[in-house]
This record gives sequence, C-alpha cells and structure tokens, in this order.
Amino acid sequence: MYNFSLLKYKCPMLCILAILSCSFILFHPAYGLGQKATPVPQKAAIKSKKNVTKPTTIAELPDVIWPPILWPKEGVTFHRLKSKQTNDIADLKSTPTVLIVGGIQGDEPGGFSAASLLVTNYTITKGEVWVVPSLNFNSMVTRNRGTLGDMNRKFAYISKDDPDKEIIQHIKVLIEQPEVSLVLNLHDGSGFYRPQHEDDLHSPKRWGQSLIIDNTIMKDSSHKVDLEKLGSEVLSEVNKRLVKPEHRLYLHNTRTPAGNKEMEKTLSYYAYLKGKPAFGLEASKEFSTEYRAYYHLLMIEAFLKQYNVEFKRDFSLTPKGILAALNRDVKLSAEENRIVLPLENARQLITMLPMKKRTDSDLKPSKPIMTVIQKNNSYQILYGNRFLTQVKPVFMDFDNSLNEVEIVVDDMKKKVKFGEVLKVGSTFSVSEIKGIRVNAIGAQKGDPKRNGCESGVVLTKKDFIESYSVDNAANLYRIELYKGKAFAGMILIDFSKKQTRQEKTATLNKGVLSEQKGQENSLGF
Repeated sequence: MYNFSLLKYKCPMLCILAILSCSFILFHPAYGLGQKATPVPQKAAIKSKKNVTKPTTIAELPDVIWPPILWPKEGVTFHRLKSKQTNDIADLKSTPTVLIVGGIQGDEPGGFSAASLLVTNYTITKGEVWVVPSLNFNSMVTRNRGTLGDMNRKFAYISKDDPDKEIIQHIKVLIEQPEVSLVLNLHDGSGFYRPQHEDDLHSPKRWGQSLIIDNTIMKDSSHKVDLEKLGSEVLSEVNKRLVKPEHRLYLHNTRTPAGNKEMEKTLSYYAYLKGKPAFGLEASKEFSTEYRAYYHLLMIEAFLKQYNVEFKRDFSLTPKGILAALNRDVKLSAEENRIVLPLENARQLITMLPMKKRTDSDLKPSKPIMTVIQKNNSYQILYGNRFLTQVKPVFMDFDNSLNEVEIVVDDMKKKVKFGEVLKVGSTFSVSEIKGIRVNAIGAQKGDPKRNGCESGVVLTKKDFIESYSVDNAANLYRIELYKGKAFAGMILIDFSKKQTRQEKTATLNKGVLSEQKGQENSLGF
C-alpha cells in the first residue's frame, strides 16, 4: 500500500537523488545526534510515477487516510484525516477543514514531528484535518533551511525553472480549496519572541514561542475574520500549560499588507490573500524536539477546538508523552510483512536481509517522516533527518506457501506469524516443518547433516553472537526460514527483560532524540 519514488534535484552546486518513503508532502539538530544525512547521486531503486497531471480540486485526489497520496513531485504526499462518519457531500460541506503544513524549512523538526504525530497518533471524530508533515522533503533529509532556497519565500513569485515550483503549485491548490477553513504553518524559530526588548534572546527580533498573523483583521468580499482575537484566544489556552514561565507565547503581528516585503512572500500570506485565515506557529529552537512539538500540538489542538474539529489521541500531551510517541513503532517492513525490523535502537548496519530482486524497493517505513534512500546496493533509513540504519540486502527468490510457524517458548507452544516479534524469557525452539530450513542468525548451532538447519534445537540468548543482533542492546535476533533456496519468512526473537519503572524513565529520558544542535539557520518564519 505504500509507495516509494525517486526525488531528484539538480543545481550547479548539488545533485541529490533521494527515495522518499510513503509519507505526506510531502529532525533537526535535536534529532540529529550530530550527524548530517547527505544523500548521494545514485541509481533509482524505485520507479517514478509518470505523466501525473496536477490536480485542480481536492476531488481529484484519492480519498484515503493512510497511506498518503503522492503528488507528482516524488517526495510529496498528502494525508487527509477525517471522521469515518463524514461520508456524504452534505457532511463534507458542513464540517470544518483545517490544513496543517510542516517542514517547509527542513531544519525545523518540531513542526514536522508534530505534523507526523497528527497522522499516526490522532483520530479525527468530527471535521477534517489535512496534513503535510514535511513540505520541503529534500531540505528535511539534508537538514537545512532550503537546499534550493527558502521555500517559504516563493509564494509571491517563483521562477518557472525553479525545481520547487511543482510543490509550490500543489500546496497552493490545497490552500485554495473551498473546504479549507484554516491554514496552520508550523515552524521552529530562534530564541523567544517578546513585544519589547528584554535581552538578545528575548526580543522583537526573535521568532520562537510566537503565533504569527499577517494583519489584525482578514477580510475579503465574502467574510471577515478577526485574526488577533482568534490568535489571542488560542494563546490564552496554550499559556495555561507552560512547562516554565519563560516559555510564554506571544502574538506577533507582522503587518504584512502595510509593506512587509519579506512576509509578502510566505505561504501564510498567500493563504491570507486567498481569504483563508492563516497562522504561523513558532516553537523555540532553544528546545529539544519533543518540547517544540509539545507547544506546536498545544496550539494546534486549541485551534481545532476553536473550529469545532473533534479528535482523540493515543498519548499523553506532555513532552515525555510526545517523546514516547515519536519513539514508538519505529520500524521497517517488507514483502507483505514477512519481514519486520524494529528500528528504535537498531545497529547502524543490518546485513544479508533477504529481499526479492526487483526494480523497486518494498521497504515500508512506519512513520510519515521516515525515508528510504538507495545507495548502490544498500538502503539508508532516515527518521526525519536522523540516520537510523543501513540495510544491505541479499537478493533471492521468495516462497509464500507458509505464513506461520510453531515455536516452543519457555516450554509453551505458540503459533507465530511471519513478521512478529516474539518475547522469550529463557529458551525457545522452532518446531520442525518438512522441507523447511530454519536459520537462527548468529546462533550457529545447526545440524551439519541438515544443511545447518536449527529447527528442533533449543536456543538461549547465550547461544547468539551479539554482533548479529538487530539492536544495539543485543536482545533482538532474526530467525529466518527457507524452502529450498527460497526465503519463506522471518520472525524476531526478543530476549529483553521487563523494565522497572525507573529503567523505563531512564530509557525514555534518553530517547532516540538528541538535544545536540546541528547546523541550522538562526532565522524564524
């Protein structure tokens, strides 16, 4: 159901070829661990979609919630989240729709992480929410403000030769849809905005912790919206839930129609000119990613309530709850889930992963901002702009005649489907199946008379060589099954012990996100 395609940009100084995962328009220093993901020129592993015409109305886009809709520019997708009860045309016209855009500048992970959580961890029960987790995909994976220039300065004018032109056209199409009642543009900005100068970090020249409007009132021929009043009501709610008093958010009116030439070029002002109430949401770059996403989601939820959009989420709206949600279910699957790799704490290199020889990749990330980039005969997996692991496959034929196996786990028999992670306390053994060879990767206890088959062999964690584990903690090991020379499926054995509350807290506080800052522009909106 997911789709991968090739993202290619050429300019005098740079040629980048990146394969995009199934994510919508489609992490910053805080996600970066000090590393910079740099895609290199490479052969396409994925077939690009050809001859895709630009949609002019939302009706021309498929009506799906997940996976995302791919736009003609590979790397750009669109998530339409709506209530299952919102089906007929009358309901669609009467319920509000909010468009949320993240990642227009790729060094701002608070915004695109919050947008990603909306897609994976929220359920809309009334109304609609349209989400673009990372509008500037190429900028996200290279962690800069804009590989091809600042995309948020291309809405008043863009050259016909600009590689960003197609993406700009498509987001304009979404903004202009009659269903759209509100546009939210997510950013991370420097320092702390203050109406009056306090010090260098807290001043009118800063952008962080602000809610940006282009004018006090937005009015066109059909209606009038008090942006200042609406924004103030939202901030009144958000400022009740500050982690620290210093984090207070303020309304920032750029007074764009009065001659603010720089702001005239932005996405939000384009929406304003089209009669759409639009706000720029700025979280401070002084925070790690989960704190930025926390303030973004506080503002987003306050706006949704103002517009009577109802929702549910499956995590606690706190920085720790957000960090846990971002770290949860980070995985890669392939070949109709016969292969599933949890990547929360993956080793930097996973080798000899069975895959079909094909012209496109079947690797499917679980998050909208996870990405698969082909490099020669391997695949780099990124989460936002943070490198997770590199997968080096071995290509072979597949046999799909078997879907599950019997495994004796701690003296109890269980039926286990391919792709599952099986928790093991002390021992396990895979029951024998006629014609099937079992290979416990890293155990080396197979019967030489049976071509190294390890079915029927009782195995413990001590039997495995740690360097063969999938994870850095040496708890996850691959059990692969073969029929002749064909790969039949894989199961993961998990030897990790149940964590105490203190251990869980320590693990969560470490997380997979770093607070170390990488390269970023000090500007904001």
